[in-house]
Amino acid sequence: MMVQSTHKGFAYRLGHGLGSAVAIVRAGEHRVLAWAARSGKTAWFMTRSLLLAVKLVVVAAVLVALLPAISWLVFFILGLVFLAGMIYLVANPDPEGLNALSDTVGEVTPKFGHGYDGYGYYVGSYRVDGEDE
Repeated sequence: MMVQSTHKGFAYRLGHGLGSAVAIVRAGEHRVLAWAARSGKTAWFMTRSLLLAVKLVVVAAVLVALLPAISWLVFFILGLVFLAGMIYLVANPDPEGLNALSDTVGEVTPKFGHGYDGYGYYVGSYRVDGEDE
């Protein structure tokens, strides 16, 4: 039992390596920002914006590279969010919204019923185009 706790595993080495890389990048970022701050506020702001853009590009590249491995997780989370939203909507209906929707559909449907015959609507048994009024 004691032997396993003294040996460094793969996860420890990976975490330590990633942490060291982040620390090096952060230290370099601070050096670059201090150098840019000596040039002025505008240069500091532009440098900070450029560094942020580089970080976002790196994160996007990592996500794109890992997408095949994590796509199932993304779809699972999106499915849970959709399911939770549907359960919420079923549990908390909005009667005013439903009445307004049914009133609107009742007003619009006779005028803009696009069937197999195309644009227009029926008055009596005659088909009337919308522009003929």
